[in-house]
Amino acid sequence: LDLTEWNESKHFIKNRKSVSPQIKSLFDFLYQRRRNLNSSAFDIDYIRTKHFDDMSRKNVQNLMSKLCKLIEKCLVVNDVLSDDTEYNFRQFKVYNDRGLFKLANKKADALIQKWENNSNVNRIYFEYILKILHHQYFSFNPIKNDEQEIILRLNQALLTLYKANKAMYKYATKHAISNKTIHEEDLSNIQIGSNHLNDTFFTINKHLNSDLEFDPVSFNYLFKELIENRNINIELKAIMFAECESYLRKSIRLAINNVDGLKALNLFEYGVKNKILTYKNKIGATRFQNIIQLACYLKQFEWAEMFQSNYGKLVANEHAAESELMTVVQLSFGRLNYNALADIILLNDFKFFPFRCQSRWFLISTYLITFDNLDFFDSQLSNFTQFIYYNKNKLSVKNFEGSLNLAKIFRAYISKPDFSLEEEVAKYKNIVFKNRLPEFFEERKRYVKENGITVS
Repeated sequence: LDLTEWNESKHFIKNRKSVSPQIKSLFDFLYQRRRNLNSSAFDIDYIRTKHFDDMSRKNVQNLMSKLCKLIEKCLVVNDVLSDDTEYNFRQFKVYNDRGLFKLANKKADALIQKWENNSNVNRIYFEYILKILHHQYFSFNPIKNDEQEIILRLNQALLTLYKANKAMYKYATKHAISNKTIHEEDLSNIQIGSNHLNDTFFTINKHLNSDLEFDPVSFNYLFKELIENRNINIELKAIMFAECESYLRKSIRLAINNVDGLKALNLFEYGVKNKILTYKNKIGATRFQNIIQLACYLKQFEWAEMFQSNYGKLVANEHAAESELMTVVQLSFGRLNYNALADIILLNDFKFFPFRCQSRWFLISTYLITFDNLDFFDSQLSNFTQFIYYNKNKLSVKNFEGSLNLAKIFRAYISKPDFSLEEEVAKYKNIVFKNRLPEFFEERKRYVKENGITVS
């Protein structure tokens, strides 16, 4: 330590309430001798004899070890504070981690603009832009819902990398010429060097931003790179993951495609294992159940059980028990265990509202399949509709409208002699379980036939 660092360490240690009096005393002992320190002054036996004669040698060693760690921490903190780039990034992170997203995004915009326009191009800016992307995307920051914005920022980061490489190349060649280790004419046919990492970045970027609509060729390339290429950093993987997920969900919505469906499940498991789908080692309860729902939709019940068993602990503690219960609900519905499903929902009052709402969706769909009394089903539809209206402020517009439209379609089924599912679905933009409705009504026919139901 130089004298300045001694003084900074003194201020750092003295103002930390968690530091024990013994450690502070040890620091004072060394601080008083800071101008004339030699190796013997740090000798454990010397310190014990001169200052801690009532303490064992091992205890003095422990104190010295803890003090060294504190001083190292002080040096790191001061180094961060003196690094303008790191300091500004940390300021953005503080805002974002505390949910001050407007301030965080304003700071992020200012930093990216500053770094992109800085004439002194530095490769480190590329890494910091990707860090910002990571913290915006893997938090509750609403900016992550704008995929175009995320892709635009990735482009900015890649552009910074290109400028940095070019600047470093120019610096290196000029330095070589000035030292006469290479002649200028020898550089005439040399191009900016490429390497596997840069080539990968730019090829990925090409597929992410193809002039054509995101297609199977781009998807297959990105999916393979995401799963197999270990040189890609986590921020870029997150963007590739989002594109692959979007493609697969669209493919599954258009038709039950078993190949793409299984790829989607593999993608989700990869995302959890590689911490793309987790934030601070936790996964959102709703996100987790959406994955379970997709697995059940694809009839991959054993996979859903495996996912719950292996990763259910990653759901926040306050929602973990109810999330596990929702998995049982979804598996019961998928496996046609309707009585078990109804018992679970009716005997459990879900505290987490998204689960309470989802349980109502499954229950009313179960009643559609199993009802044998029109008055009963009609009253259940009324209760369901009342629940949705009562909780309107807790629902997104999409889920509010989708829930009501689901009830309208079910009511049309019992009230219209010439009921046509296709015609009813065509009336509404948002419908809960829209893609599963044909399956529900086919299951209704099977259930009625096998159980000899005559509706009264």
